[in-house]
Amino acid sequence: MHFKDISSFLGLDTDSFGPGIELNTQKALLKNKIVKLFLNEELKPPWLKEEYIRIYVPEVYEMNNQGKMLGCFEFAGNKLPAITQMNNKIMLSFDPEETIRALLHEKYFKRKRPLYSYLPFHYHKIAGRVFLNRMQTKIKKRLNKGRFPSWPMEPSVEALKYLILKLTNKKISGENFWPYNKKYAITLTHDVDTEKGFKNIPMLLKIEEKYNITSSWNIVGHSYKLEFKYIDNLVEQGHEIALHGFNHDNKLAYIKNEDIELRFQKCLELLQRYNIKGFRSPSLLRSDRLFGILPKYFQYDSSIPDTEIYSPIGNRNGCCSVFPFFINNLLELPLTIPQDAVLLNLGYSPEKIFSAWINKLNWIKSIGALAVVNTHPDPHYSGNAKMSKLYEKFIETIVKDPNAWIANPYEIAKYWINNRNPRT
Repeated sequence: MHFKDISSFLGLDTDSFGPGIELNTQKALLKNKIVKLFLNEELKPPWLKEEYIRIYVPEVYEMNNQGKMLGCFEFAGNKLPAITQMNNKIMLSFDPEETIRALLHEKYFKRKRPLYSYLPFHYHKIAGRVFLNRMQTKIKKRLNKGRFPSWPMEPSVEALKYLILKLTNKKISGENFWPYNKKYAITLTHDVDTEKGFKNIPMLLKIEEKYNITSSWNIVGHSYKLEFKYIDNLVEQGHEIALHGFNHDNKLAYIKNEDIELRFQKCLELLQRYNIKGFRSPSLLRSDRLFGILPKYFQYDSSIPDTEIYSPIGNRNGCCSVFPFFINNLLELPLTIPQDAVLLNLGYSPEKIFSAWINKLNWIKSIGALAVVNTHPDPHYSGNAKMSKLYEKFIETIVKDPNAWIANPYEIAKYWINNRNPRT
């Protein structure tokens, strides 16, 4: 067993590994199950405080209990060997690399198409849609009993990466993923969904100007009037422009390939004018069909959260990782800080939102990962006095941290592509 893809992703030398590691594939006991994984202290990440992690595994194979037990699964009350060691030989009953890949590509759930995406008219025309969305979130919260992925932090992929490093006797601490000797990276993004949101850009922009930082403004190509002089000014100040879909009707991920292509072709003038490299799907709705076309037009995507709850695509969803990764030739920058929209729909106060952001940021910092922040300048989300005050408090916090590399998404993507290139 070589862990070739993931070890490359981690920046390891794939030609030199420690003691023999073997995967027993004789008989599959479980397939496509969510289980509890218990790890011995020597294999357990230091940042993992829980006794176990819940994890989706594509396959768990039968294995005897001989040797020292380094890790075990628990499923339906039964304990199954996960990792054993005898002399210099390590035996695994599951493939960590296959498991990571399945998690990154969200194989543990079936993406749903929201019913309102079938409407013959734009869903923004639904009267009281913001109120209805928040009521729907409350209902989902009451009915949903799922536990995987956990939210707002999901440790499974990062714990498996740590496990691979330990099993292959590779250096754990001190690896620096980011330039300028920074411990972690932060990028600020804004989804400008509506004309009201576009007109509200100055409310959040003046905060960033005050602290001399820039961000990405993700605009919709054909939905509201675009004031190009204003966008030109954003670019001149060092901000990035990304595409947030064609018209935000939430159909893009589900229409035919030729229709997806047609929508992007109609945005070509905009893409070329602002040298747009990045994409975020409206409402984070995504499909394999859409991801198959995106690399033709963009170098990075940021449509997949690391973990999210009660969204239109699924009550529990996400790639379970707080690091960039590749989907074929497209770099994914997962959205790793809980969105303002999600937290507000859950009824969080600005103070509680700030606490949620800082708690997640501290966890990301502890493992040297990437914080992708997304706020909406629409008045019912962050485009109001209370939320803009919260945003300034957050900005003031991050600019004081000398360990943070604050950069625009494409700057981060370009660095990752040039320096940490292996595909997963």
